[in-house]
Amino acid sequence: MNKKIIVIIVTCLVCLMLATCLVACGENGGNGGNNGNGGGSGNQGESTLKEFEGIKFENVAVVYDGQEHSVVVENLPAGASVAYTSNTATAVGEYQAKAVISKDGYKTLTLNATLTIMPKEFEGLKFASDVVVYDGQEHSVVVENLPAGASVAYTSNTATDIGDYQAKAVVSKEGYKSVTLNAKLTVMPSASLIVESRKAAVDENEQNYDFFIDLNGTVDIKGVSQSANGNYDGKYRFNKNTGELKFRRETSGLLLYDSIEYIYSQNDSKIKLVQNEKQEVKKISVVANDEEELNLMNLPFVSIVDALEEGNISEIKYSGKSDYKYTATLSLHSENALLSKLYAKLEKMGTRLDFKGVTVSNPMSIKFDFNLDKNYKLTDFKFGADISFPVKGVPLTIAVSYKQSASDKAISLPSANGFVTDKTKIGEAITEIDSALDRVKQSSAYSLDLTATNEFDPGWNVTATTDKYFARLYKNTTEGRVDFNHSFKYKAHNENDDSDSFKFTLGNIQNGDVYLISRKGTTQVNGVSVNTQFDLLTSIIKANASSIDCIKKVEKDGSTFYYLYQNNQSSYGVQSKIVDLINSNPADEVTDVQNYFNAQENEVVNSEMVVEIKNGQLVAVNVQTDLRYCPTGGEYTEENILLTNKIELTVNEQIDKAQEYVAPENVDTKIGKYGLNNAKFYLL
Repeated sequence: MNKKIIVIIVTCLVCLMLATCLVACGENGGNGGNNGNGGGSGNQGESTLKEFEGIKFENVAVVYDGQEHSVVVENLPAGASVAYTSNTATAVGEYQAKAVISKDGYKTLTLNATLTIMPKEFEGLKFASDVVVYDGQEHSVVVENLPAGASVAYTSNTATDIGDYQAKAVVSKEGYKSVTLNAKLTVMPSASLIVESRKAAVDENEQNYDFFIDLNGTVDIKGVSQSANGNYDGKYRFNKNTGELKFRRETSGLLLYDSIEYIYSQNDSKIKLVQNEKQEVKKISVVANDEEELNLMNLPFVSIVDALEEGNISEIKYSGKSDYKYTATLSLHSENALLSKLYAKLEKMGTRLDFKGVTVSNPMSIKFDFNLDKNYKLTDFKFGADISFPVKGVPLTIAVSYKQSASDKAISLPSANGFVTDKTKIGEAITEIDSALDRVKQSSAYSLDLTATNEFDPGWNVTATTDKYFARLYKNTTEGRVDFNHSFKYKAHNENDDSDSFKFTLGNIQNGDVYLISRKGTTQVNGVSVNTQFDLLTSIIKANASSIDCIKKVEKDGSTFYYLYQNNQSSYGVQSKIVDLINSNPADEVTDVQNYFNAQENEVVNSEMVVEIKNGQLVAVNVQTDLRYCPTGGEYTEENILLTNKIELTVNEQIDKAQEYVAPENVDTKIGKYGLNNAKFYLL
């Protein structure tokens, strides 16, 4: 074989081998580039690495149990290795785990997962509210069923003093979810504490409180059954050390008469001030220290609370109400002396109903609501009972409740300008009045006109007669002789209980003899003069400083008006004098006015005397007494009656006629000459 052929053959073989190598390199170049594990030089090695398949590295959430927990790779192929970061934990928390997986011939794989260890919930914890009775010791509420190792942070879970305490407990423990629990600790007053707290309140120098008495029931008045109520609203301020007193009471409702009154201290006296329906000052009087006016309506109720003992108090509970925190039950025996005082006070109330034979229906089970202040003083309380009393033999029940609360709100007294209670000044005013009256008496001529009335609210007797007495008295001095004529008339009951008028003339003739003229004829009388008749008509208006509570002096239209307010005893006396004057009717067929009220069951509503003086001369006097009473005879009327007695006296209203008056020569009328028995000499 020649050399040229050999060279050609060798060249072809070399080219074939190179071509084969190039093809092999092109097939392996992709895998080597993905896994980077090598297997040749350059890109030809990477094309040989594989990817992991089916591997899991999932999130894990577990509840804390004190053990170590982890998150791991699952489904690793044989021979693979894992490098973990933060894949294990014991404490509660959230952990970001990382796993780097590698193996020859495989691409390295990095995976992430979350390991969560959740806190454990407490179970079976108990933080119960508790109610305890005050004993001066510390009490507490605590968490029960705590697991070992748990800690508690308390707030307001202990207390010694009475009250409601909102306790809080924060329970914590490693690996547990902290929990906040709430409970209430109530320290209730004991019976002994209630008693001591009331004593502490009574011992206070300042006795300042408001009270309210409520009467509520159904009554039969005038045959009509209806709901009835009575309200007694009192405000009391008293300083024991200084003796300063301010008291206001207002009564209203069907059972109580509408009234606004004040009692207050002034120097060494107690002053009572009464307002009318327009809230104008109607009367001021001096109240004696032992006067029943100072025995306030609420005192029997207060006395019951003041005298409580431990044995009277039971079933003390927390009320849950906003006005009174606590409630208890009072047990009082029906023969309790304080209840008897309460009965007596109720029976004397100035009500439209006559409270007699009062008893408490439920003395063994009286609900008692109360508060205790921070200084352990019992000043706020409320209790009530059903009282019963007979009306026409039928028991009537009325619910009575009493409420008292501490109050420092000032009592504003109405202006009493112009009213005088000083006895010396009252005496001076009465002296002025007496002097003016005496000047009339000593004058040479005068006229007096007087009307006396006994009038009452008829109530059950709408046809009742109002008894009256009318009088006119002339005095005139003629040629040194004093002539007088006293003509008077009675409007009164006759024997048939009808009204009738009886007319009389009493006077002198010119020789000085005095005769009484009536429809029954003429009667000569002795010991009668113009002065005795003047005293008869004016004695009712005579007063002294001791009988007058206060006066008010008013200047108006050139006249001086004296308003004299008589005390109760004097008012009864004036009322009796008016009745006596009306009953002085000498006619045989007259039925006397009866003083129906009795001194134990009545109330002086008003007693006033108004005297007018002008230029030193007496002009007029008006007297009025109003008494509310329950008739003592006959069937019970179910409603108290108002009795009004009046005196209206005017001076010199008929002075011109009085100055012209001349007594007749004779008592009998003769032809051409009038006698005292002629109608001409009847002045009315």
